[in-house]
Amino acid sequence: MLECKQPLTSHWFFCTDRIRVNKQNSPRLFVGVAIATGIAIFAMDCWLPVGIAAPVAYIAGIYFAYLSRSYKAVLLSAVLFTVLSLVGWYVSLGEDTIWKAIENRCLSILAIWMTSFFCIRFLHELRVSQDLATELSNQREQLQRSEEQARSMVALQTADLANTNDQLELTLRGANVGLWNWNAKTGEVDYSPTFMKQLGFTDETEWTCFEDWKSSLHPDDHDSAMKRVEDYFSRITDEYKSSFRLRCRDGSYRWMLAQGRAVFDDDGAPVRMMGVHVDVTEQVYAEHELKRLNLALESANTALKESNIDLQQFAYVASHDLQTPLRAIAGFSQLLQVDYSGKLDANADGYIGRIVVGVKRMQTMINDLLAYSRVQSQASPFEEVSLDDVFVDAISLLEAQIDDTQADVTSQPLPTVNGDPAQLSQLLTNLIGNALKYHSGKPVIRVWAVRNADGWSIAVNDNGIGIAPKYHERVFEVFRRLHDQQQYPGTGIGLAVCRRIAKRHGGGIRLDSAEDRGSTFWIDIPDVIEVRDSDVRNGALGDKPDQTS
Repeated sequence: MLECKQPLTSHWFFCTDRIRVNKQNSPRLFVGVAIATGIAIFAMDCWLPVGIAAPVAYIAGIYFAYLSRSYKAVLLSAVLFTVLSLVGWYVSLGEDTIWKAIENRCLSILAIWMTSFFCIRFLHELRVSQDLATELSNQREQLQRSEEQARSMVALQTADLANTNDQLELTLRGANVGLWNWNAKTGEVDYSPTFMKQLGFTDETEWTCFEDWKSSLHPDDHDSAMKRVEDYFSRITDEYKSSFRLRCRDGSYRWMLAQGRAVFDDDGAPVRMMGVHVDVTEQVYAEHELKRLNLALESANTALKESNIDLQQFAYVASHDLQTPLRAIAGFSQLLQVDYSGKLDANADGYIGRIVVGVKRMQTMINDLLAYSRVQSQASPFEEVSLDDVFVDAISLLEAQIDDTQADVTSQPLPTVNGDPAQLSQLLTNLIGNALKYHSGKPVIRVWAVRNADGWSIAVNDNGIGIAPKYHERVFEVFRRLHDQQQYPGTGIGLAVCRRIAKRHGGGIRLDSAEDRGSTFWIDIPDVIEVRDSDVRNGALGDKPDQTS
């Protein structure tokens, strides 16, 4: 009977150890069942005769203790069942079966503890598995949360990327920038719709390969455009940048600027190249027009230089060749007037007087022209000039006229400026002299300065006859006169000289006047003056400044 029961008991344990317990079952329930089972088996062991392997059934109690998932319950059950097995052997012991009983009890105890060992081991592995399962479950939940967050972020970034792409596409279209993507291995090229529209093609009409672009190059630009591509692929140049003409759908050509970068493999061969196309036709035409205008400007400057040379030559001729015979005419006409005045008839005396007056006027005009030409040709270098001192010099030069007209000429404190002392003195002398000449009553002349953003504005104000607005520009022209020579004598060059001097100082001259309301001349002198080559020449203005215009 022993050989029969023990294998059945072991088989029963290894079959039932696969049973899983419902999580809602209480561990105390299984501990109680294990104890009850042990008591029942003990009672059965006490009732059965010695030699029956009844203690093997304690394995069932061990299993119920195992189901409680408690190490302590399994160990206590093993100890309890061992004690019960020994007590049962004592109670049911017989004299003729003692050795069989000992063998029976030892095998039973061995089975109890082997079962307890495996149960404890299974419990340990179960707890490790549960801990691992819990950790995996937590990691899975965390991974799911991370995945959801990642999906949310990807969706958000995808939306942002789509929005950015839309904005980029709109920007490129608005800027008329075409895109191209060239597979250098296969020769296939993706051209953007804007690229095709630059050449007059519709969205449906698309190029697909490099040969489409190559065949559309202008014959004069073909070799240079291809060489730039080859130089970039050969690493001769660090970047690809090329301008060329492409044939449009209507057969015309437009200038394009291409820029791009390539991706090279490990052997240095180009794999792919991407870049942009910009229509620069208008810029190229503008550059050509600018070059044409620059050439025209250079031509005009050359003509101006030649004109200045002619003017200087004229000044030389006027100061030497014209003055010599004019002096002779003036001298002989004055001799005729002195020696023969009253000896001839009245008509002859009048003719001689006209000759003398005409010669003097001619000398005055030549001197004024010389003064006008020498503003540039014989100018002095700029220096710090006190306009208060300039005003005093002008008053001293005009002292006779001031006394004759009993004029009231005053000045507020004037600044120090950067300029040519002699020319500034001539400028102020001419303006005050005009105010003394063109008066209807007692001249009242005021001079003051106003500070502005980039320099000084000097005002010369009078209460004279004034100038109508329609003549404000004409009065600055050479030989331009608004009044009869006998009423207001002069050559009409004085204000032209004033404007020329003001321009040389980097500024200008303005007029604020009306008929019978006086005049105010404004002279603008900037703080920073652009010095030209002719401004650095040494020399004087020549003759005494003209006091009249």
